[in-house]
Amino acid sequence: MTHKSTFEIGREHYLRKEYEEAVRCFMTGSAANSSACMGWLGQCYEFGLGVKKNLSYAKDMYIASYENLYHAKRSDRFGLWLSERINGLKDIPLPKSESRHIPGLGNIRVVKSKYSFIETKIRYNKDETVVDIEHRKSILTGFSYAEEQIPKLFSEWTCDGKNKFYDGYTLETDFFKLRILQDDVSDYKSIMDGRNLTIIVPSRVSFQFPYVQVHILKKAKELLFKRAEVVIPEVLREVADRIGASYKKCEIVMTNRSWLAINCCCGSKVQFCAKNIQLPKESLEALCIHELTHNYVLNHSAAFYKKMIELGGEQAYKLDQNLYKEGKWLYLKF
Repeated sequence: MTHKSTFEIGREHYLRKEYEEAVRCFMTGSAANSSACMGWLGQCYEFGLGVKKNLSYAKDMYIASYENLYHAKRSDRFGLWLSERINGLKDIPLPKSESRHIPGLGNIRVVKSKYSFIETKIRYNKDETVVDIEHRKSILTGFSYAEEQIPKLFSEWTCDGKNKFYDGYTLETDFFKLRILQDDVSDYKSIMDGRNLTIIVPSRVSFQFPYVQVHILKKAKELLFKRAEVVIPEVLREVADRIGASYKKCEIVMTNRSWLAINCCCGSKVQFCAKNIQLPKESLEALCIHELTHNYVLNHSAAFYKKMIELGGEQAYKLDQNLYKEGKWLYLKF
């Protein structure tokens, strides 16, 4: 038995005047980059067959179908028909962006880039998910992409390796206690009171939407950065005084790179990633000892680790060796 394509199934529904079923098939095929499905879907929108009539969508689909054809195919019967339909709608404006609320996904906005040959990508604003598509693709294809891809991308997303944020979420470490609370406020609020960090989420906002989770994570990282600017220099100063090492400046940076800290020019400046604020106190102290050891030995040779043990002891050396392997605590993604 020959397997029928999505377009063939949709066309059969169309010819039987089962237009709503045909539209569903053509939508699926359009999302899979089928020129035929795009063209026939354009016709459904032009004449209001199975969907509400929308000439802007129709023209958009016709152009996407035509642009998707190989150049040789543009002069065949289907290509000429598309060209005719596009010309017939020449005075109809094309949508450059469009927003809609999709149940389970929240606010989605599809934006056409002015460039060709860019990959479709998803990004998050505070109040919406944005799908960027190349200008040759249709707005409707962007929404289909969002409905298909966002659940896949977000199904395994976590803020800390285990959880998504929720009302009452708490993360406590040696240096801070972070809480996420929902209340009747007009906008997100960030509060830092010593080691207590709180993010207030507006009650109108649903935690189930990806852009909400991503925005809360952004706000949390901002608070952790501020806390890191207070705590890490203090810890470095205490460790330096204890082991008799010196440095001129301690700098905290926000980065998603894998490195944790760096000693620039033998103590003139020691840089720490803000994410280190999530380390246990003894692990952060071990990291400080590691960086200050570079005042004496620049590389990571056997002489370096011998000097590190001399300055901080065996326990600091063992903790330092496990910094990139730690799995004892939950931590926010940086």
